[in-house]
Amino acid sequence: MRIQTRPTGHLVQTGLLLFTLACVVILTEPALAQLGDSKQTSAGKIKLATKELSFGKVPLLALLEQAVASPDFRHLAYPVVRGGQRTVCLDGVEGPRYDQVRRIQFSPDGRRLAYQALRGGKSLVVLDGVESPELDDLADVDVVFSPNSKRIAYHARRGDEMLMVLDGRESPVFDNIGARSMIFSPDSSRFAFVGHRSKKQFVVVEGEKGPEFDGVAMGSLMFSPDSRHCVYTAERDGKWMMILDGVESATIRSLPAVAPVFSPDSVRLAYSAGDENDWRVVVDGKEGLRFDGIGAEEAIIFSRDSRRVAYVAIRGDKQLVVVDGNESPEVDGVMGSGGFVFSPDSCHTAYACKRRGKWVVVLDGKEGPGFDGISQYSLQFSPNSQRFAYAAGRGNKKLAVIDGKESPELEAMLRPGPLFSPDSRHVAYAGGTGGKGGHGWFVVDGQKSEAYDNFRGFRWESSDLIRAIAFRFDESFNKVALRVEIRIVEE
Repeated sequence: MRIQTRPTGHLVQTGLLLFTLACVVILTEPALAQLGDSKQTSAGKIKLATKELSFGKVPLLALLEQAVASPDFRHLAYPVVRGGQRTVCLDGVEGPRYDQVRRIQFSPDGRRLAYQALRGGKSLVVLDGVESPELDDLADVDVVFSPNSKRIAYHARRGDEMLMVLDGRESPVFDNIGARSMIFSPDSSRFAFVGHRSKKQFVVVEGEKGPEFDGVAMGSLMFSPDSRHCVYTAERDGKWMMILDGVESATIRSLPAVAPVFSPDSVRLAYSAGDENDWRVVVDGKEGLRFDGIGAEEAIIFSRDSRRVAYVAIRGDKQLVVVDGNESPEVDGVMGSGGFVFSPDSCHTAYACKRRGKWVVVLDGKEGPGFDGISQYSLQFSPNSQRFAYAAGRGNKKLAVIDGKESPELEAMLRPGPLFSPDSRHVAYAGGTGGKGGHGWFVVDGQKSEAYDNFRGFRWESSDLIRAIAFRFDESFNKVALRVEIRIVEE
């Protein structure tokens, strides 16, 4: 279905990049560049210059399994047990004590921190160190920040009823609110959620209640990347339908396993429709090939230029991928979320699938070596679309496959796996010996950094700078939290 792009008065912003899983793809364009043809593929000899900023000693009763790093890896927060109570430690500084704390979360820009707290049988949200009014209970789901980090929403219980708190203002009460249904539009100007009242369900967009249904499919509510459209799937009298901007747009018969998907330019829409063993993917209002099923978990994906579409299909006990209407060979299984990707230039494809008892990655139709496992969300094209990497497992060992070459094996590797620098010249991953007493390193173009005892993730800050959160024991055997900056110096 193509979306009418009439003016709406809402701001326009680019959308989210979706990564899903698929299997094999046969490219048909005759003029595609071959991976590896680019002269800007890898750097020469380098050395790594490391700078560390200490957040101080980690308390003995810190709950590091709940530690959260900010998206920019400048900050670190985790709960600490103190005298039977709990507090949140942010960058080494502990906050107020509560009976319980949970759901620690940074804003997308990394500058704000929110978490839920329990005190004397009442619940509250602590945002930037400021407590909200107390409520009877909070839903055990993350608070939701808007993409621009300026707005926040959460839902709570007062008595036997539920209410939404948006930007500090309470909504009317509902019998219930859909679990994990709260979403902001990509431009942060709009907000929607699923409400329940009198055994009916409905979507509320910007405070306006939509039509009532017997049910709204969990996870189907979404805004288009340009924030102008809202879509979801709903059920009435046993029939499921797609609702676009509050209007019934198509009947899809049974509950689909796949949520509707907008193209990045917001002009195109794809969804699955059918029942029992008769399923099809509908793109731009046109039905595709018939299959026994359409794979779940983000099984439909558009290329970044919005011109191409791929999805996972089921035929009998086999699975396959359909790209631009062309079927791949059937395989034993296709990986779930994160196993199919288009390159940034939309010309290349890669997917992970299981064949003859081994997991393989197929790049532009060519099958790679077999492994015992492929790490989810590890399939990565470089920003210039000329390089490709992923993380794999062989036995109890982990390794990175970069431009077709395997790295030395490690006992552990930080997910998702190898990541390319913005200029595509460098590639980095984190891994090590694993287990208690193990050590790990950041590996950049094959060069190891200094050793650390644990990681909390990393990102490329620029084409020659990596920022990360790590831990190390000092000379007195105290665990210390560190912000690490690794500068790449070319020799």
